Amino acid sequence: YAGLLQVGLPELASRGLPATVFVPTGLVGSGAFWWDALGLSGWEGSREPLMECRGEAPRVRAWAARQGRSPSPQAPGQRPPTEEALLRAADVPGITFGAHTVSHPNLAALPPGEQIREMGDCLAWLRGRSLPVSPWIAYPYGILDEGTVEAARSVGLLGGLTTTAGRVERGLDPFRVPRILVPAGASKEGVLLRALGVIRS
Repeated sequence: YAGLLQVGLPELASRGLPATVFVPTGLVGSGAFWWDALGLSGWEGSREPLMECRGEAPRVRAWAARQGRSPSPQAPGQRPPTEEALLRAADVPGITFGAHTVSHPNLAALPPGEQIREMGDCLAWLRGRSLPVSPWIAYPYGILDEGTVEAARSVGLLGGLTTTAGRVERGLDPFRVPRILVPAGASKEGVLLRALGVIRS
């Protein structure tokens, strides 16, 4: 999100904290992400957006139109960043950029060749702009299967982040790294309890 670069990175830099920004390169400089524009952030219990539509924006938007759902405008901070903003962010000490595919599809719903293209072309875009690249992927929607892991390895990635809640522990598969999830509205105490492993949701 553009807001991450505008607000999050200065906060990280002021504390001397490094971070990796995962970029869906084909969406850079575009309009709102489909889940925000269509109010489908919780997927509303429907399989169609992520499974039948494969998480691909044109398919999801066409499906939503058939349901009579129209997109709504989003604030600038809630849209993908511009290329210029990413290039400026590269000047922030400790900031690197990782793969988040080209078009942000459900990788597990794609054939192997398309998975490889989505990840490989994303890395090529980042490197082509001389951005400091961390060879990791944040899987779109946190969805992956064995084929996804094989595709990630084949393009030279060293690991991948899921959306499964959990802590990094010794012996963990680097292509199935869990995250500490911080929900909207979490207090400072709530973040600390999650980091300590007291809260695991």
